[in-house]
Amino acid sequence: MSCRHKEWEATAPHIAERCLKGAGAFKPRTCAPWAPSRSDVCHNATRRLGWRHPANRQPSLRDGPFWNWVRGLKDQATFSHRSAMGEAGASPTTSLQARVAPAAIALLGLGVLSLGVVGCRPDMYNQPRYKTYAEDNFFHDGASARPLPPHTVARGHAELDPEYFQGKTPDGKLVETLPEPVTAELLQRGRERYDIYCSVCHDRTGDGHGMIVQRGFPAPPSYHTDRLRTAPLGHFYDVITNGYGVMYSYAARVEPADRWAITAYIRTLQLARNARLDDVPGDARATLPTP
Repeated sequence: MSCRHKEWEATAPHIAERCLKGAGAFKPRTCAPWAPSRSDVCHNATRRLGWRHPANRQPSLRDGPFWNWVRGLKDQATFSHRSAMGEAGASPTTSLQARVAPAAIALLGLGVLSLGVVGCRPDMYNQPRYKTYAEDNFFHDGASARPLPPHTVARGHAELDPEYFQGKTPDGKLVETLPEPVTAELLQRGRERYDIYCSVCHDRTGDGHGMIVQRGFPAPPSYHTDRLRTAPLGHFYDVITNGYGVMYSYAARVEPADRWAITAYIRTLQLARNARLDDVPGDARATLPTP
């Protein structure tokens, strides 16, 4: 093996490392007149050692700014260590860099470890608590779940006005009048809610022949019977709230304001079927069409 080949075998790892870092042109020792170019040296060295240039390397999971910074610290520590060992080209600060770079890596690892330990504390998951209906010896009845104190009111459900929220007077009688003014908007809202929730059984005119009834469900009474035409308005509100017969409660589906709107529309249906001319105010009779 010639002198230049022996030199190549000895320096190939360092040449490839310098090529991957973008170092300057390689200058071989003066043992032979042969002086390869930098591109030849880099290509041969990396191919001989099985390394790849970063431009031709496949993407890895350790790509990105963070890992590039870590590799930079590692390369700086390696260079500082070689310089401290007396290699050519050592700078006056190489000994300091050799000590600082490993310390920086150690501090980084310690920081990541501390964050992981703090983030994995199970205090929020394993906090002192009782499961539903769990046993507890602290209370005399042995139950951890406690009943609500008397007169407890859910947030937003004070319902201090019994006539509006229950359809009854303080003495328990059903209200006779609507607790709010009757407007066209109220009747329109009542018709919309009635068509959604009530017409399936009571039909759209209140006769009690809705589509569900036509398919076998028990028929409700007609709104146009004498009993329901003379019933107080609070009766319809109470039925919507608490149910009646085979009809279940709609309190969870229909808000109190909409219950009164439906009640007003039911009375409108009754008046439309059984109205008399005397029920129309005098100033409005002139607007009625003549038969």
